[in-house]
Amino acid sequence: SRRLRYRLVRDEKTGKWVVDDVYIKKQKNGISSSRAVTELMDLVTTVREFIDAWDSGSRSDMLRMADPEFGTLLGSLPEAYLIRLAKQAIGDRAESKVRPVAQMDEDVALVKLPGKSGQMIISFTKIRDRWLISDLAVESRKDKDHISSVKQMATVLRSAAVFLNSYSTGDKKTLKTVTMKSFFENSLEPAILSTVQLPTDSQAASTYQVKLQSGFADFMVATDDELVKLSLLRIEGEDSNTAVKYLVDDVTIYEIDGNQEKRLSALFLSHAMVELYAEALSLRELQTVRMMSTPDFRQ
Repeated sequence: SRRLRYRLVRDEKTGKWVVDDVYIKKQKNGISSSRAVTELMDLVTTVREFIDAWDSGSRSDMLRMADPEFGTLLGSLPEAYLIRLAKQAIGDRAESKVRPVAQMDEDVALVKLPGKSGQMIISFTKIRDRWLISDLAVESRKDKDHISSVKQMATVLRSAAVFLNSYSTGDKKTLKTVTMKSFFENSLEPAILSTVQLPTDSQAASTYQVKLQSGFADFMVATDDELVKLSLLRIEGEDSNTAVKYLVDDVTIYEIDGNQEKRLSALFLSHAMVELYAEALSLRELQTVRMMSTPDFRQ
Protein backbone atom coordinates (compact mmCIF):
# COMPACT_ATOMS: atom_id res chain seq x y z
CA SER A 1 0.00 0.00 0.00
CA ARG A 2 1.08 3.62 -0.55
CA ARG A 3 0.04 6.82 1.19
CA LEU A 4 0.90 10.45 0.50
CA ARG A 5 1.59 12.93 3.29
CA TYR A 6 1.71 16.65 2.50
CA ARG A 7 3.83 19.01 4.57
CA LEU A 8 2.42 22.53 4.56
CA VAL A 9 3.99 25.75 5.75
CA ARG A 10 2.51 29.19 6.12
CA ASP A 11 3.65 31.76 3.57
CA GLU A 12 5.01 34.73 5.49
CA LYS A 13 3.81 37.26 2.91
CA THR A 14 0.29 36.02 2.13
CA GLY A 15 -0.44 34.10 5.32
CA LYS A 16 -1.70 31.17 3.24
CA TRP A 17 -0.77 27.54 3.79
CA VAL A 18 1.28 26.17 0.89
CA VAL A 19 2.71 22.71 0.14
CA ASP A 20 6.37 22.53 1.09
CA ASP A 21 6.96 18.84 0.31
CA VAL A 22 5.18 15.56 -0.31
CA TYR A 23 6.10 12.32 1.48
CA ILE A 24 5.41 8.92 0.01
CA LYS A 25 4.74 6.32 2.68
CA LYS A 26 5.09 2.67 1.73
CA GLN A 27 4.36 -0.47 3.68
CA LYS A 28 5.76 -3.81 2.52
CA ASN A 29 6.25 -7.04 4.45
CA GLY A 30 5.39 -5.27 7.68
CA ILE A 31 8.06 -2.59 7.16
CA SER A 32 7.02 1.01 6.58
CA SER A 33 9.15 3.73 5.04
CA SER A 34 8.63 7.37 4.17
CA ARG A 35 10.47 9.40 1.53
CA ALA A 36 10.21 13.01 0.47
CA VAL A 37 9.37 13.57 -3.20
CA THR A 38 12.12 16.20 -3.36
CA GLU A 39 14.70 13.53 -2.43
CA LEU A 40 13.43 11.28 -5.20
CA MET A 41 13.55 14.18 -7.65
CA ASP A 42 17.15 14.95 -6.63
CA LEU A 43 18.10 11.32 -7.21
CA VAL A 44 16.36 11.12 -10.61
CA THR A 45 18.05 14.39 -11.66
CA THR A 46 21.42 12.93 -10.65
CA VAL A 47 20.71 9.83 -12.76
CA ARG A 48 20.08 12.01 -15.82
CA GLU A 49 23.29 13.97 -15.16
CA PHE A 50 25.18 10.69 -14.80
CA ILE A 51 23.95 9.44 -18.20
CA ASP A 52 24.90 12.72 -19.88
CA ALA A 53 28.36 12.72 -18.29
CA TRP A 54 29.18 9.10 -19.11
CA ASP A 55 27.65 9.39 -22.58
CA SER A 56 29.83 12.40 -23.43
CA GLY A 57 32.94 10.85 -21.89
CA SER A 58 33.63 14.04 -19.94
CA ARG A 59 36.36 13.03 -17.49
CA SER A 60 35.77 15.93 -15.11
CA ASP A 61 32.00 15.32 -14.94
CA MET A 62 32.44 11.57 -14.47
CA LEU A 63 34.82 12.10 -11.57
CA ARG A 64 32.64 14.86 -10.06
CA MET A 65 29.64 12.53 -9.87
CA ALA A 66 31.49 9.63 -8.23
CA ASP A 67 32.04 9.13 -4.51
CA PRO A 68 35.64 9.63 -3.27
CA GLU A 69 36.76 6.00 -3.58
CA PHE A 70 35.15 5.37 -6.97
CA GLY A 71 36.27 8.78 -8.26
CA THR A 72 39.89 8.18 -7.26
CA LEU A 73 39.82 4.81 -9.02
CA LEU A 74 38.33 6.23 -12.23
CA GLY A 75 40.76 9.14 -12.11
CA SER A 76 43.71 6.73 -12.05
CA LEU A 77 42.70 5.22 -15.42
CA PRO A 78 44.36 6.47 -18.62
CA GLU A 79 42.00 8.62 -20.70
CA ALA A 80 41.44 6.00 -23.42
CA TYR A 81 40.54 3.30 -20.86
CA LEU A 82 38.08 5.56 -19.03
CA ILE A 83 36.28 6.60 -22.22
CA ARG A 84 35.96 3.01 -23.42
CA LEU A 85 34.78 1.83 -20.00
CA ALA A 86 32.06 4.51 -20.02
CA LYS A 87 30.85 3.41 -23.47
CA GLN A 88 30.78 -0.22 -22.38
CA ALA A 89 28.80 0.64 -19.25
CA ILE A 90 25.99 2.70 -20.79
CA GLY A 91 26.07 1.70 -24.47
CA ASP A 92 23.09 -0.65 -24.21
CA ARG A 93 20.60 1.59 -22.43
CA ALA A 94 17.00 2.03 -23.56
CA GLU A 95 15.31 5.22 -24.76
CA SER A 96 15.78 8.30 -22.57
CA LYS A 97 12.03 8.43 -21.82
CA VAL A 98 12.23 5.24 -19.75
CA ARG A 99 11.72 6.06 -16.09
CA PRO A 100 14.28 4.81 -13.57
CA VAL A 101 13.16 2.58 -10.68
CA ALA A 102 14.66 3.73 -7.39
CA GLN A 103 15.05 2.13 -3.98
CA MET A 104 16.22 4.50 -1.23
CA ASP A 105 17.48 4.17 2.31
CA GLU A 106 18.91 6.80 4.64
CA ASP A 107 22.14 7.47 2.72
CA VAL A 108 22.22 4.82 -0.02
CA ALA A 109 20.10 4.22 -3.09
CA LEU A 110 19.81 1.70 -5.90
CA VAL A 111 18.50 2.79 -9.29
CA LYS A 112 17.57 0.41 -12.11
CA LEU A 113 17.47 1.59 -15.72
CA PRO A 114 16.03 -0.77 -18.36
CA GLY A 115 18.24 -1.40 -21.38
CA LYS A 116 17.73 -2.95 -24.80
CA SER A 117 18.95 -6.37 -23.66
CA GLY A 118 18.91 -6.08 -19.88
CA GLN A 119 19.26 -3.35 -17.30
CA MET A 120 21.77 -1.04 -15.64
CA ILE A 121 21.94 -0.99 -11.85
CA ILE A 122 23.49 2.14 -10.30
CA SER A 123 24.53 2.32 -6.65
CA PHE A 124 24.48 5.75 -5.01
CA THR A 125 25.81 7.06 -1.70
CA LYS A 126 24.61 10.30 -0.15
CA ILE A 127 27.47 12.51 1.04
CA ARG A 128 26.77 16.03 2.34
CA ASP A 129 23.29 16.05 0.76
CA ARG A 130 24.66 15.00 -2.66
CA TRP A 131 23.94 11.70 -4.37
CA LEU A 132 27.23 10.26 -5.69
CA ILE A 133 27.83 7.06 -7.67
CA SER A 134 29.63 4.29 -5.78
CA ASP A 135 29.35 1.56 -8.44
CA LEU A 136 27.25 0.33 -11.33
CA ALA A 137 26.53 -2.98 -12.99
CA VAL A 138 25.21 -3.98 -16.40
CA GLU A 139 22.98 -7.05 -16.54
CA SER A 140 22.74 -8.15 -20.16
CA ARG A 141 21.54 -11.19 -22.07
CA LYS A 142 24.65 -10.73 -24.21
CA ASP A 143 27.66 -12.18 -22.37
CA LYS A 144 30.07 -9.69 -23.94
CA ASP A 145 28.06 -6.75 -22.55
CA HIS A 146 27.59 -8.12 -19.03
CA ILE A 147 29.53 -6.26 -16.32
CA SER A 148 28.99 -7.45 -12.77
CA SER A 149 30.78 -4.41 -11.31
CA VAL A 150 32.25 -1.42 -13.13
CA LYS A 151 34.27 -0.68 -9.99
CA GLN A 152 35.92 -4.12 -10.13
CA MET A 153 36.44 -3.80 -13.88
CA ALA A 154 38.12 -0.41 -13.41
CA THR A 155 40.41 -1.96 -10.77
CA VAL A 156 41.43 -4.66 -13.27
CA LEU A 157 41.99 -2.06 -16.01
CA ARG A 158 44.18 0.07 -13.76
CA SER A 159 46.41 -2.89 -12.82
CA ALA A 160 46.62 -4.11 -16.42
CA ALA A 161 47.47 -0.64 -17.79
CA VAL A 162 50.17 -0.10 -15.15
CA PHE A 163 51.59 -3.58 -15.82
CA LEU A 164 51.81 -3.13 -19.59
CA ASN A 165 53.22 0.38 -19.34
CA SER A 166 55.90 -0.48 -16.76
CA TYR A 167 56.73 -3.70 -18.62
CA SER A 168 57.30 -1.87 -21.92
CA THR A 169 59.47 0.79 -20.24
CA GLY A 170 61.38 -1.71 -18.11
CA ASP A 171 60.24 -0.05 -14.88
CA LYS A 172 60.49 -3.02 -12.52
CA LYS A 173 59.87 -0.93 -9.40
CA THR A 174 56.39 -0.01 -10.63
CA LEU A 175 55.86 -3.46 -12.16
CA LYS A 176 56.29 -4.97 -8.70
CA THR A 177 53.30 -3.00 -7.33
CA VAL A 178 50.78 -4.71 -9.65
CA THR A 179 52.29 -8.21 -9.75
CA MET A 180 51.99 -11.21 -7.46
CA LYS A 181 55.14 -11.63 -5.37
CA SER A 182 56.08 -15.11 -6.65
CA PHE A 183 55.59 -14.14 -10.32
CA PHE A 184 57.66 -10.99 -9.93
CA GLU A 185 60.54 -12.44 -7.91
CA ASN A 186 60.85 -15.72 -9.82
CA SER A 187 60.20 -14.49 -13.36
CA LEU A 188 60.14 -10.74 -13.95
CA GLU A 189 62.75 -9.37 -11.57
CA PRO A 190 65.72 -11.38 -12.94
CA ALA A 191 64.53 -11.23 -16.56
CA ILE A 192 65.52 -9.02 -19.47
CA LEU A 193 61.98 -7.87 -20.28
CA SER A 194 62.79 -6.70 -23.80
CA THR A 195 63.40 -10.31 -24.90
CA VAL A 196 59.62 -10.94 -24.94
CA GLN A 197 57.46 -8.19 -26.41
CA LEU A 198 53.98 -7.46 -25.04
CA PRO A 199 51.43 -4.86 -26.23
CA THR A 200 51.81 -1.43 -24.66
CA ASP A 201 49.02 -0.03 -22.53
CA SER A 202 48.04 2.43 -25.31
CA GLN A 203 47.88 -0.40 -27.88
CA ALA A 204 45.66 -2.45 -25.57
CA ALA A 205 43.21 0.38 -24.82
CA SER A 206 41.17 0.00 -28.01
CA THR A 207 40.95 -3.81 -28.17
CA TYR A 208 41.01 -5.13 -24.60
CA GLN A 209 38.42 -7.55 -23.24
CA VAL A 210 37.90 -8.25 -19.54
CA LYS A 211 36.30 -11.32 -17.95
CA LEU A 212 35.47 -11.00 -14.26
CA GLN A 213 35.31 -14.29 -12.38
CA SER A 214 34.99 -15.20 -8.72
CA GLY A 215 38.39 -14.44 -7.23
CA PHE A 216 40.21 -13.64 -10.47
CA ALA A 217 39.97 -11.83 -13.80
CA ASP A 218 41.37 -12.13 -17.31
CA PHE A 219 42.51 -9.12 -19.32
CA MET A 220 42.92 -10.03 -23.00
CA VAL A 221 44.43 -8.16 -25.93
CA ALA A 222 44.41 -9.38 -29.54
CA THR A 223 47.22 -8.41 -31.90
CA ASP A 224 47.63 -9.35 -35.57
CA ASP A 225 48.99 -12.82 -34.82
CA GLU A 226 48.68 -13.35 -31.07
CA LEU A 227 46.26 -13.19 -28.16
CA VAL A 228 47.86 -11.97 -24.96
CA LYS A 229 46.10 -12.78 -21.68
CA LEU A 230 46.96 -11.26 -18.32
CA SER A 231 45.69 -13.46 -15.48
CA LEU A 232 44.95 -11.40 -12.36
CA LEU A 233 44.14 -12.62 -8.86
CA ARG A 234 41.71 -10.73 -6.63
CA ILE A 235 43.32 -9.72 -3.33
CA GLU A 236 40.84 -8.77 -0.62
CA GLY A 237 41.57 -5.81 1.64
CA GLU A 238 42.62 -6.44 5.21
CA ASP A 239 39.59 -4.50 6.46
CA SER A 240 36.60 -2.56 5.12
CA ASN A 241 38.75 0.55 4.66
CA THR A 242 41.28 -1.22 2.42
CA ALA A 243 40.40 -1.42 -1.27
CA VAL A 244 40.36 -4.68 -3.22
CA LYS A 245 43.35 -5.21 -5.53
CA TYR A 246 43.88 -7.23 -8.70
CA LEU A 247 47.48 -8.38 -9.21
CA VAL A 248 48.94 -10.03 -12.32
CA ASP A 249 49.79 -13.68 -11.64
CA ASP A 250 51.05 -14.65 -15.10
CA VAL A 251 50.83 -13.78 -18.79
CA THR A 252 49.92 -16.28 -21.50
CA ILE A 253 50.58 -15.73 -25.20
CA TYR A 254 48.45 -17.70 -27.70
CA GLU A 255 49.22 -17.98 -31.41
CA ILE A 256 46.08 -17.09 -33.38
CA ASP A 257 47.02 -19.22 -36.41
CA GLY A 258 48.56 -22.07 -34.42
CA ASN A 259 48.20 -24.23 -31.35
CA GLN A 260 51.18 -22.92 -29.45
CA GLU A 261 50.66 -21.49 -25.97
CA LYS A 262 53.48 -19.75 -24.12
CA ARG A 263 53.53 -18.61 -20.51
CA LEU A 264 55.72 -15.63 -19.73
CA SER A 265 56.99 -17.29 -16.54
CA ALA A 266 58.14 -20.35 -18.53
CA LEU A 267 59.69 -18.23 -21.28
CA PHE A 268 61.82 -16.25 -18.84
CA LEU A 269 62.76 -19.41 -16.95
CA SER A 270 63.99 -21.02 -20.19
CA HIS A 271 65.93 -17.85 -21.06
CA ALA A 272 67.55 -17.87 -17.62
CA MET A 273 68.44 -21.55 -17.97
CA VAL A 274 70.09 -20.96 -21.34
CA GLU A 275 72.15 -18.08 -19.91
CA LEU A 276 73.27 -20.13 -16.91
CA TYR A 277 74.11 -23.09 -19.14
CA ALA A 278 76.12 -20.90 -21.52
CA GLU A 279 78.00 -19.33 -18.60
CA ALA A 280 78.78 -22.75 -17.12
CA LEU A 281 80.10 -23.91 -20.50
CA SER A 282 82.32 -20.85 -20.93
CA LEU A 283 83.74 -21.31 -17.42
CA ARG A 284 84.20 -25.08 -17.95
CA GLU A 285 82.06 -25.85 -14.88
CA LEU A 286 81.37 -29.45 -15.79
CA GLN A 287 79.37 -30.24 -12.66
CA THR A 288 76.88 -27.42 -13.37
CA VAL A 289 76.62 -28.44 -17.04
CA ARG A 290 75.80 -32.01 -16.01
CA MET A 291 73.14 -30.88 -13.52
CA MET A 292 71.40 -28.82 -16.22
CA SER A 293 71.44 -31.54 -18.88
CA THR A 294 69.06 -34.38 -19.61
CA PRO A 295 70.13 -37.89 -18.51
CA ASP A 296 70.99 -38.94 -22.10
CA PHE A 297 72.98 -35.82 -22.87
CA ARG A 298 74.68 -35.94 -19.48
CA GLN A 299 75.83 -39.51 -20.16
